[in-house]
Amino acid sequence: MYVSKRNDLDYQFYEKNMDKSPKHLRLMGQLKQGMRNQEFELHFQPKISLSDGRASGVEALIRWNHPKHGMLMPDSFIPLAEKMKLINDVTDWVLIKALQQFKQWRALGIHAPIAINVPASSFQDRDFLKKIRTALDAAEISADSIELEITENTLMSNIEQCTEVLKKLSRLGIGIAIDDFGTGYSSLAYLKRLPIDHLKIDRSFVQDMDRDDNDAAIVRSVIDLGHNLGIKVIAEGVERVDSLAILKELGCDAAQGYHIGHPMPAAQVDDWLKLAAAAH
Repeated sequence: MYVSKRNDLDYQFYEKNMDKSPKHLRLMGQLKQGMRNQEFELHFQPKISLSDGRASGVEALIRWNHPKHGMLMPDSFIPLAEKMKLINDVTDWVLIKALQQFKQWRALGIHAPIAINVPASSFQDRDFLKKIRTALDAAEISADSIELEITENTLMSNIEQCTEVLKKLSRLGIGIAIDDFGTGYSSLAYLKRLPIDHLKIDRSFVQDMDRDDNDAAIVRSVIDLGHNLGIKVIAEGVERVDSLAILKELGCDAAQGYHIGHPMPAAQVDDWLKLAAAAH
């Protein structure tokens, strides 16, 4: 019940990972301490433009370097942060760290716009816009250096409020992307109402599109839909060269996935971006 409410779903099938295991409960108790001890870090997954193969930016992805359990993925602690009402603190931390990293890359002559995932609760935070402006000013970078990614379910949880905030963000010059597109429960009517710059096709359609004609048809339809509305399209979850070739043929604008580059610490991204620039 709580999972379905949190994700604004009509129903939710039981899954074992919903159980409050001892590890789950311990992590809830350690989350605040982990933030105080600076155990979180950002990894970055590169994106490339499919028209020329150049790096077009990166997506910031949080990791918890837990002293006992090692590197934890977001799925294991972001739901806990939401339950403990800490998700806005986590999002604020990601925003500040991502902009600081962009500033460091810029000093090295590397231009890598950063995409940042934003949860539904950020749109209920009255200080959200102020926090973004403050973070941009502190890092001394322009608003078009970042893009905020939201899911369809986040958008539809409060469409009127989200629309108002997104329009203000767009006027600042910040890019807006709809993440995991195709998996939400929404009307396509919002696409023409909102200042959306990118649609990110969900990985569930992209991963096997070179082996599944139905997946390929869905991907083609999303690309056509986006382009007809003047919106660029990004494919996530590209894991094979054949999938990448099909995406190029279909006119997809950009892509990310393990075939292109795994999420990696900032130091490794430095090298990846330099190599990508040298190759062109």
